[in-house]
This record gives sequence, structure tokens and C-alpha cells, in this order.
Amino acid sequence: KVGRTTNAATTGLADSIHQAGAAFEVGCFAGTYRTANNDASDCIDVPAGKVGHSASASTTTTHETGAYQLADCPAGTFKAAAGTSVCADVAAGKVGRRVAGARTTVANSIHETAATVEEGCVAGSWRQASSGNSNCVVVPAGSVGRVAADADAVANQAAAAFISPCSAGYYRDAARSTALGDCVDIDAGKQGQTSST
Repeated sequence: KVGRTTNAATTGLADSIHQAGAAFEVGCFAGTYRTANNDASDCIDVPAGKVGHSASASTTTTHETGAYQLADCPAGTFKAAAGTSVCADVAAGKVGRRVAGARTTVANSIHETAATVEEGCVAGSWRQASSGNSNCVVVPAGSVGRVAADADAVANQAAAAFISPCSAGYYRDAARSTALGDCVDIDAGKQGQTSST
């Protein structure tokens, strides 16, 4: 809270400041916060990846007026900028991360709390859900990960939100799936099948 000459609610960062001759305590505007209670510090913007609260809240994605503490954006959400924006759901085919950088393995294509960016799943993995905290998973054998719902395809794409079957004349076995590989040509004298029998 800040000391103000009226009890009118604050309307932004610009008026979430102390005034001389204050007669009222007024809560910091939603998206700003102030941790100190014994000095003249003013409310400041809530940093990226966090929301401001006046009570312990570990799973919320929105700010409270009068915030004096911070909570991380939960896994599966992100907040890119400081200030009044709220934690938003991470898009399908992506995960929320604290720091930008291309994903190189499925193991690091997972959500982090306090995420500030959305990063695409590594090629060969995918994430269908655009809400919740599901992580990228390996695309199953016989398919490739795609950013659009293609009828069939031969190559994996990063940030895949869909799986498409390998095109006719191509296959992708369990070993290629685990290795995040693309579909490959079927050898001469053989045919592609969906089962080993």
C-alpha cells in the first residue's frame, strides 16, 4: 500500500506512489507491488513470469490490488512483460520457459514455473494441449510432429501441435521415434505396415 491524500483506488503505476500529507492507505494497482512497510518506497511493476499478491497464492495467474509479495506463474503459463499483464496459457506445441533458447531434447522441452517465454517443442516431439501443464512428448512411431494437421508428411517440425502419419512409401520405427528422427524411405523389396504381423 501507499499513503495517499484520498481513498480513491489507484489507476496505474503512475499514481501508485506516496503523497505528502497522506490520510489514507491505498492498495498498489493490480500489476504493481510494494514489499516494504516502513519506508517511502513506491509501488513498482511486477516482473515478468510473476504475479502480485496480498496473500499466499501458489497457483493463481492474476494480480491482486494491494500486492506486497510475488507468486510465480504456474507451469503451463507464462508472462512475458513486467507490469499488469497476467499469466497466459502456453500455446500448443510449446512449453513455458524462464529463458529463451531452442529446445534440444525432449527432456528440456518441459514447462518451468515463472516462465517468461514460450519455446517450441524440439522436432520429433509434440504437445497437443494449449492449456494445462502437459509437457512435450515423443511423437509415436509411424508419425511425425507437425505445426498443422497435415494428411501425411515425412519430416518433423519444431513446435509441433499435431501428429501426422508418415506418407506412403515412408516409415518411422520405434528406434527412429526415440531418436526424434523423420520418416525414411522404405527399402526396395519391402512394404510399410502399421503392425509387425
